[in-house]
Amino acid sequence: LGALALQRNDYAKATQYFEQSLAANPNDTQLQVEVAELQRRQGQNQKAVQSIQAAIASQEKATGQKADEGWYRRALAISYDAKLAPEIISSGEALVKAYPSATNWRDVLVIYRDSAKYDDQMNLDIMRLMRANNALTGERDYAEFAETAALKGFPGESKAVMDEGIAKGAIKSTAPWVKDIMTSVAPKVASDQKSLPGLEKESAAAKDGKLAFGTADAYLGYGEWAKAAAMYKVALSKGGVDTAAANLRMGYALGKAGDKAGAQAAFDQVSGAPRGQLARYYKIWLGNQG
Repeated sequence: LGALALQRNDYAKATQYFEQSLAANPNDTQLQVEVAELQRRQGQNQKAVQSIQAAIASQEKATGQKADEGWYRRALAISYDAKLAPEIISSGEALVKAYPSATNWRDVLVIYRDSAKYDDQMNLDIMRLMRANNALTGERDYAEFAETAALKGFPGESKAVMDEGIAKGAIKSTAPWVKDIMTSVAPKVASDQKSLPGLEKESAAAKDGKLAFGTADAYLGYGEWAKAAAMYKVALSKGGVDTAAANLRMGYALGKAGDKAGAQAAFDQVSGAPRGQLARYYKIWLGNQG
C-alpha cells in the first residue's frame, strides 16, 4: 500500500503505511531510511534526521558493524540544508567518529566554522584540527591558515603549513602569493626559535600567564609538543589567560605527544562558547588515534 501511494506521489499516505510497516518490523533499517526521505520531502527534516539516526543505531546493534557511511552523510546533509543546529552537531560528530576520513573531517569542520563568525584565534584552533586530520585541501585552506598564523605572530607555524602544502602538491611554490608569504615568514623563523628559551625563563618570573601562553603557542607552531604543553600549564597556573583556549591547545599538544590521558583531561576542562563544541571534536580526533 505504501509503494502504491508512493507511485501516486502521495507522500503523506506512503509515509503512513511505511510507518505502520515499521511498527510491525522495527528492524527493517532500509525502510527506516526510506521513510526518512519521505519525511524530508514533506519538510519534516528533524524527523527525517531522527529516522536515519534510528536506522543507524538499529543496524549497528543488530550486526555489530558500522552502518553505511552514506546514511551518516545523509543525516548531516539534511541537517545542514534545513539549518538544524543541534542535528548538525550530532550528525557531524557521529560521522567523524564512525568514518574519520579527511573528507568527512573537512566537511564537518567547515560546516562548524561557517556556522558563526569566529575570531582569528578560534579559526586557528579549527584549522589546526583540520590539519591534524589531513583535511586541508587546495590553495584556499593553506593560504588562510598560513596568513592567519603569520598575522598572529607565528612564523614557524605559517612556514610549516606552507611547506606541507607544497610537499603535498596542494599549492605551488612558484605561485606569487606563496612567494609573498614565504618571503615574509621564513627570515623570522630562526630568530623566533632562538628567543623561546629566554621567553620560558621570563615566563616563570612573570606576574601572570600571558607571556607563557604566547610562548606555548609558538612552541605549538614548531611542533614542540612537550614544551608547548609545559608552557600552557605554566600559563594556567599563573592565570590571566583564556583558560578554554589554553586547555584546548594543551590537550592538542599532549595528544600529539602521545599522552592521551593527559590530553583527555585537558579537553574535559574546556566548556562554554565558543570552544566547548570544538573541544568535543578534538576529543573525537584523540579517540581516533592509534
